[in-house]
Amino acid sequence: EIEGIEVDLEPSRVPRTARLVGAHASRTLVRPGERIDLHLELVAYRGKPFRRRLEIEIPTGLPDGRYSLLVGDGISADGARLGIERAEPVSIEQALELLGSLHSRREVVVLGVHRARGLSVAGEVLPLLPASIRSFWGAAASSSAVPLQLAVSEIEILELETPVAGLVRIDLELEQRKPWVVAPRGAGGGHREGRGQSTSSSTEPPKPRPEGGEGKERQDATRGE
Repeated sequence: EIEGIEVDLEPSRVPRTARLVGAHASRTLVRPGERIDLHLELVAYRGKPFRRRLEIEIPTGLPDGRYSLLVGDGISADGARLGIERAEPVSIEQALELLGSLHSRREVVVLGVHRARGLSVAGEVLPLLPASIRSFWGAAASSSAVPLQLAVSEIEILELETPVAGLVRIDLELEQRKPWVVAPRGAGGGHREGRGQSTSSSTEPPKPRPEGGEGKERQDATRGE
């Protein structure tokens, strides 16, 4: 039972909130498991611009294509996350988990967002569901199942000394790692070609056709080759 809540407030004479005006990644073409740097551009209240750096890791198990990063203060990022993952809590445990996941303006939150055909069912987010499972819930015509087009795959947090306000988006291109393919010895001397490319054609000139009839001599020549 909750008997009471006490809150201590310390007012500030002037606003101290810095504005997040931009952010960019160290590179835009990324692969699963890689780590990249995010450079944040902020402007203090009636002050000079300053920058902060945040390192994040690209999750694994995601499909190729666009991978967006939503970077913003904790309140704005939570609003975007709850708009993407529309999952109303249906139990006290889920409500407490939701309250514990909220952030403040003293935190810069990075949300990794990708396209996913999932569902929100009974307060739980189920991204990347197989088509058979999605069709099963659709046929059931249950009002508790909400289709989702986007999913949040990662959450990174950077704590700052001052409150922050603002939300920006960074679009990346996700590409899976492709294995090296070794060409046959007769094609290019057995050197490695490119990622995901194979070489099966031969560079040797065609052998001349044997002269003579269509009889035993041509069959023997074919066996010799």
